[in-house]
Amino acid sequence: MPTATEYISRKQNVPSELRSKEWKDVQAQIRERAFFMASVANAKELHKWRSVMEQVTSGAMSPGQAREEMRRYLEKIGYSPDPGLADTIKDRSTVQRMKVSIDTNVAMARGWAARMEALDDVLSPGQELYRQRNSRVKRDWTKLWKDAAEKVNWQGVARNGQMIALVTSPIWVKLSRFGTPYPPFDYGSGMRVRPVDFEVCEELGLVSLDDMDALEAEMQAQKESLNADVKASIEGLGEDLIDAVQNQLGGLVRRERTPDGDVLRMTDLNGTSPISSEDLADAFSKPVPQGVTIPQKKAVEDFTMDSRWFNGKKPRVGLDEKEDLARFFGRLIPKPTEEPLYRAMHWGTKEEMNDLRDIVRKNGFYTPLPDRVGESWSSSEHNTEHYATKEGDKYQAIFICRKSKTAKDLRPFYAAMKHKENLAHPLNLESEFIFMGGTRLKLLSVQRYDLPSGGKRDIYYVEEV
Repeated sequence: MPTATEYISRKQNVPSELRSKEWKDVQAQIRERAFFMASVANAKELHKWRSVMEQVTSGAMSPGQAREEMRRYLEKIGYSPDPGLADTIKDRSTVQRMKVSIDTNVAMARGWAARMEALDDVLSPGQELYRQRNSRVKRDWTKLWKDAAEKVNWQGVARNGQMIALVTSPIWVKLSRFGTPYPPFDYGSGMRVRPVDFEVCEELGLVSLDDMDALEAEMQAQKESLNADVKASIEGLGEDLIDAVQNQLGGLVRRERTPDGDVLRMTDLNGTSPISSEDLADAFSKPVPQGVTIPQKKAVEDFTMDSRWFNGKKPRVGLDEKEDLARFFGRLIPKPTEEPLYRAMHWGTKEEMNDLRDIVRKNGFYTPLPDRVGESWSSSEHNTEHYATKEGDKYQAIFICRKSKTAKDLRPFYAAMKHKENLAHPLNLESEFIFMGGTRLKLLSVQRYDLPSGGKRDIYYVEEV
């Protein structure tokens, strides 16, 4: 079950001098995935704010304790507001500013967690906006609701005057000052949502039994990977602001031109969204905000040092890192090619060679071992020949794949990371491709040769079908 703490922990720290009104110009999809505070450019201070908020969401600390913790911290680092701003909302040491900062972030974390849970409950597909508590600033939420409903053409919204809509309705985003489909919808608003069951939604004309499968699919679709295909339009924004956001987020975003105009797209460095080798290598090579870790980058760096670290059911690296590598390989967009790809093997005994012969002859295809996340192939015949003979084993096999559909190109990563070769384990630095475990390469033909050393060499011609 998703938790409020997960909401904060998934974010990326973005120290920035941007003020609230400037962050407002950055679209919600990016703001939602960045942990920032208006005018907080000190990375250590930002991390401290984030730490106390995580403790509040986990129940380890009360809001009052969090404010006291931050008061002591700001005093310790010698914080003082800018001249003329003491005791105003701009002064981070005031109770007012602390309450706004902590309470809003914690409420958004809890709102997100509640929404993720609601999207799993097709029997309660609706939500009702209601007042949970009074607020100092009174807003006309009835009017705000009607205005938002009209902007989305009443899509998924009840028309009987009740503030009820499907959890998937776009009204929730339109209603929100922050552009997010969960509460809080404004600073200190006191407005929250509660579930509305299927029967009520059916009476209001929002759903029917015939729609249940489609509705459930739509609800699940809104739970896709947090950063999958996230992009934000930057049309109309000044280049100075765009540059500022790109500089702050570094490798977390990339600028793209689309038929609808320029956008910033999240690169989802630790996620699963599909991306080309070139684009992900470029993102990995750029700096990221302090505190951001990139497990997938660490995994591929270790793999390039020695792929054998990841083999077997008990690999040298931890299972988490093996999973990170699997996600990394899985998200890379394949590069279909009719360029030959090569793989070499060698053994000390004829029996080991015969084991492979028996498997390939029996199955009619070759596939990487199931305990391997991916298997290295090369576009360089020279490198392959070098690897086949390097160990001095008398029994060898070389696979030649004449056509591939799902090979993943690692060459951009070696170039971007300026990786140094591990001399104990030769690499195809300028030529490596990966076939994922389970890929089937159909056997076309095999040729067998006697080696001058008295050993044997098999050459298998295969292709991916």
